[in-house]
Amino acid sequence: MAFDLEEYLRTAFRDKLRLQTVPTCDAAMLLPSTRLLQKRREVAEVEQALQSQREEFRQRMERLAQRRQQLGQREEELQHVVLKFDAFLKASAARQERALRRAGEARAAGQGAETTRLCQELEGLLQLRERGAQHLRSLRGFEDYLQGVLARTGQFQDIASMLAHFGALVEMRAALAQQAEAGQEQLARGRALLRQYQEEASSQLLRTEDELTQLHARLEAAHHDVLQ
Repeated sequence: MAFDLEEYLRTAFRDKLRLQTVPTCDAAMLLPSTRLLQKRREVAEVEQALQSQREEFRQRMERLAQRRQQLGQREEELQHVVLKFDAFLKASAARQERALRRAGEARAAGQGAETTRLCQELEGLLQLRERGAQHLRSLRGFEDYLQGVLARTGQFQDIASMLAHFGALVEMRAALAQQAEAGQEQLARGRALLRQYQEEASSQLLRTEDELTQLHARLEAAHHDVLQ
């Protein structure tokens, strides 16, 4: 960077001298003191230009340094963000792995529980089938009995029609029993009404007897008064 600055200043000084050089014919006509003053003025102008160039270059270098510092800070911030994001990705991957492991364990436990439930249900169904088979074997005697009744009666085609006939008889008997029960209830209500009428008639008879007793007493009292 120092080499570039030196080369830049040398080039600028050379260009400044080239632009401000007095033509040969004019320089020959000037006095030595005048030429010396002119050279000094030219050197001062060149020095001022060089100083201005130095200041501009210094300011540019400061801006570059500030920019480099800002870029370094930005790079550190980006690196910090990258590290945080990397840590977040690792934590997220770890959480996902734990969730998958727990899900696998829960799935395995659920499958074990489902298997146990299915085994229990199957055992219950087997027990139910066994009880049904035992009940069916216990009904074989009734089937033989119904077959004998069907053969003896000779008026039914099969056991189903015979059972349907007996079912109709049972329903008819239930209906007759219900009618009889209704008749009994009606008879009970009639008896209760009759007792009520009897009680009312008895009460009326008692009141009438009381009135007759009172009238008889009054009649005797009147007869006694007449005799007196």
